[in-house]
Amino acid sequence: MEKINTKEKILKTALDLFNNEGVELVSLRQIARVLEISDGNLRYYFKSKEDLVVQLYENMLEEMEANLVLKQQPNVDLAGVLRQIRIGLDIQYKYKFILINLVEICRKIALIRKHYREATRRRNEVFHLIAEQLIARGYLREDSSPPHRQNIFTIYHILGNFWAIEADLQGETDHACIINYFFRVNSSLIEPYLTEKGKRAFEQYFAGFSASGH
Repeated sequence: MEKINTKEKILKTALDLFNNEGVELVSLRQIARVLEISDGNLRYYFKSKEDLVVQLYENMLEEMEANLVLKQQPNVDLAGVLRQIRIGLDIQYKYKFILINLVEICRKIALIRKHYREATRRRNEVFHLIAEQLIARGYLREDSSPPHRQNIFTIYHILGNFWAIEADLQGETDHACIINYFFRVNSSLIEPYLTEKGKRAFEQYFAGFSASGH
């Protein structure tokens, strides 16, 4: 049990340091020093900083998968899509160093680069499936063609990858304010393509969202 606890402490400390100081500026020695353990003890669990980054990346993916509410819903509705966006942003921000350093991480770590490209293809497929369901259920306009939807996915994808960089540059430190702002920005991309039914569902969701204080 002690090994598990030590490993978890290393991961938590590394995540905090990577998020707050930047992955490039943090060394294994610094992580060990903060934990008050020897460098050798830390390397027993993670031989390199790359190993730590890979494990944290995998942890992020596991959390995203565990919280993927849409996969459990045979009939997707707009509120479910919006909830999923909000959950995804929360998890991404927990591991924000990955987004902030995504280009360099993918350049340096082949495993993450390969997975990122595969995940992008899968997300693209899921996006189109969800769009088709939202059209079928009357939330999205039928005149949004597949090529047009592909452009929307690309915009979502770019925003999803780099919103944390913008948040970091703005210097806002309140977690809730950051997530709420970018949630609204992200969600607004779909607004022009909603039907009247979709607009009502959208407004109803955000009315409840505002009332709850989120």
